[in-house]
Amino acid sequence: MFRHVIMFRWKDEATEEQKQAVRDGLAALPKDIPEIRSWQLGDDVRLYPESFHFVLIADFDDVA
Repeated sequence: MFRHVIMFRWKDEATEEQKQAVRDGLAALPKDIPEIRSWQLGDDVRLYPESFHFVLIADFDDVA
């Protein structure tokens, strides 16, 4: 198994609409990419100022 973790920090000027468009676009990808085995995404709880804002965790059978 290959796990890919992507962590995002939104720019200060990013609007809620722009952030939601990214969330929606990423959430739609598994229906078009059959190699995806698991696809999880969500906002961080922001316990610390240096925390990332959003994360995507994707699992695949292999790197290919």
